[in-house]
Amino acid sequence: LLDDAANRAVRNMVTFLHEELAMSKADATLLLSAAGNLKVCQVVDPLKTARMELGMDYVEKLGFTFSKFHIK
Repeated sequence: LLDDAANRAVRNMVTFLHEELAMSKADATLLLSAAGNLKVCQVVDPLKTARMELGMDYVEKLGFTFSKFHIK
């Protein structure tokens, strides 16, 4: 279901913010509800996928850098 894909996308982003930025899960959820964008990627049967986006300006202000991932 598309709802399941959306829920997984949100949970994955909350986990990422919690683990990478030491943000509480409650704070991560509040941030995503205010500034996150949930996007549907595809709904082709039977595959349904979604992603949660958060602007780089937010994660940079929270102290995250991509340097450890070797992204330029």
